[in-house]
Amino acid sequence: MITNISRPGVLKYLSRISQHRISFSPISYNYISNFNSVFEDQRNYSKISTLSDRYNFNSKINYNNNNNSNSNSKVSKTIDKEKNIVNNLNALKLFSFNLQGIIQKADDLVLEANKQYLENTNSMDTEQSLELIRRALKLYIESLPMSKNKEEKGLIYYRISSCRFRLGLLSKAQEDIMHALSLLPLNHSESYKVVSLMATYLETEFDMMENKTTDIAKDTLKRAKEAWNKVIEFNSDKPDGYIGVGRCMTKSDDMNVEMDILRCFRFSDKALMCTGGKTHPPTLLFSSEMLLMQEKDNLSLLLLNNFFKNFKEFYTHSYIYQITTKDLADAYFRRGVCNYNFENFNEAIQDFSDSIKKFQILLDSSNSSKKSKEQVILYKNDLISSYYFRGKSYKFKGQYLKAIEDFNFVIQEKDQIEKFDESLKESLIQVYSERAESLRISGVNNKQALDDQRIFDKHRQEEKLKKEESVQMYIQGKREKLKKEQYLEKIGYYDEDIDDEVFERADYEDSQDK
Repeated sequence: MITNISRPGVLKYLSRISQHRISFSPISYNYISNFNSVFEDQRNYSKISTLSDRYNFNSKINYNNNNNSNSNSKVSKTIDKEKNIVNNLNALKLFSFNLQGIIQKADDLVLEANKQYLENTNSMDTEQSLELIRRALKLYIESLPMSKNKEEKGLIYYRISSCRFRLGLLSKAQEDIMHALSLLPLNHSESYKVVSLMATYLETEFDMMENKTTDIAKDTLKRAKEAWNKVIEFNSDKPDGYIGVGRCMTKSDDMNVEMDILRCFRFSDKALMCTGGKTHPPTLLFSSEMLLMQEKDNLSLLLLNNFFKNFKEFYTHSYIYQITTKDLADAYFRRGVCNYNFENFNEAIQDFSDSIKKFQILLDSSNSSKKSKEQVILYKNDLISSYYFRGKSYKFKGQYLKAIEDFNFVIQEKDQIEKFDESLKESLIQVYSERAESLRISGVNNKQALDDQRIFDKHRQEEKLKKEESVQMYIQGKREKLKKEQYLEKIGYYDEDIDDEVFERADYEDSQDK
């Protein structure tokens, strides 16, 4: 199921991902974050900072136990009461007596907004949560004149900045965070979070730029990366800075693919080794992607299971982190790929079905909001990837009629995808072979099965001829000591069935010439 490719560094990993996500082109790094991920568009609100004492608060709720809902409800209420006590104690430690009440009230509104947001990730309806954020923002602003202490004002500006960021007021949020940085001493316990939020804003500013190849965009991303490095300096035992730097590296067009992706792997490992890293949902999302690229599917699946176990509680009690529909869609898809590789087809079908729901919501939303054609195509590409692998999972389970329905959807939509990116044609053509086999075994439509197989075979023959034409180039390249890896980069992609035969023939002809 997994193809190991004789190429250095990241090209092997990227080509492997292309088998899982039919949108992926191994020569273009632009899709790396789309496998989760770009984490580009979806990260406008899902930026990484850190929490205070709540940071390492582990979930006691078993979200997977549907049979004990009443018991979980009682446990949840008990935990909420405990958290309210913790929150009140935090306010007591950070703010003077005259500010405790108003700050706590505003903090509670933020937490309630997070709950509302999580409940509506299936509908993209965030108005209720945004209204709660507006109310909290008003209270924070009202509390400013009540404080005469610089550190208290800095903490209030930090909260004001966070609220404005949630409301999409990035410029004002950046001004507020600068006020917070100027008022808080560097050794303050909360300064780490303030620097994390500043790094988040810089990364968000880059993500929102339409043209990411300009000098301004590159400089913004560079400053975001520097800010995340500062986060590491403030606290090297928290995972946020490491994954922040790693994300920025994956977004750079100037990256050295082979070297920088290995550095991303190391940042991912460091984040997991940090305090709370193995239960920190943003780290679990980033690291699961990196591990999947390294063919460590078992570890990636473990992290994704931990993510789904902990993410609800974590994001509910976060002042800064916010999970998006795109994040969840990518996480479900990624876990589906892991389950598929381990032949856990029931679990894979459920994961792909969940990702389909999420991607459909994103697609409907992007159509209604008149997003760019490229963004709509990317969402549609994600959607058909989920349909494709759910269809393959159905096929392996022997549920051929359901498999055929999913393959029909992919074939109906593929023309639009190919028009957007011709390089995807090679990966999309495989669906004809899958549908042909399902039709033939089920006996539903033997004529269509033959037609599909002809389309697939014709394409494969054309590709084989193209490859054979390059045999002489490869032989000549060997004489010039051109590495096989360099040749593979030039031809654009690697096909195990065709290229192994071509290279064997080329090596044989070369030996005969000698």
